[in-house]
Amino acid sequence: MSARAILIVGYGNELRGDDGLGPRLVREIRALNLPEVHCVEAHQLLPELALELAAHDAVLFVDAIQVDADAPVQKIPLTPLTPAAAFTGPHVSDPAGLLALTRDLYQKCPTAWLVAIPGTQFNFSDSLSPQAETAVARAVEAVRALIVSFR
Repeated sequence: MSARAILIVGYGNELRGDDGLGPRLVREIRALNLPEVHCVEAHQLLPELALELAAHDAVLFVDAIQVDADAPVQKIPLTPLTPAAAFTGPHVSDPAGLLALTRDLYQKCPTAWLVAIPGTQFNFSDSLSPQAETAVARAVEAVRALIVSFR
């Protein structure tokens, strides 16, 4: 059985402290050199990512979530939004909207999860809080478990 292609999209603003958890996690996963796992860092989700999603069997969106420092890493299954709701909200796109765009443009929608990493400090800073640094290790294990479960 061949490995199934998995895309990991880590997004967030690395100049806003713990909001940079998504890109940081992507760098940690990339360093593992896992077969058929491709990584993308992004400041925010943009419609141009739909083509990349369509080329993969599964996608893990990785983002920071503002919660208590000891909160667990959350693994949330995602489904595409309806086309009318795909591009509303505070970002150009959110994961479910991007999945809908991928489905509508390319007639393909990968299996998807949101991996939400707990963060506590989202002020102007180019470094993660100590709590977020600890959460990165937990998030790497959560992502690895999702990859194994998908394969």
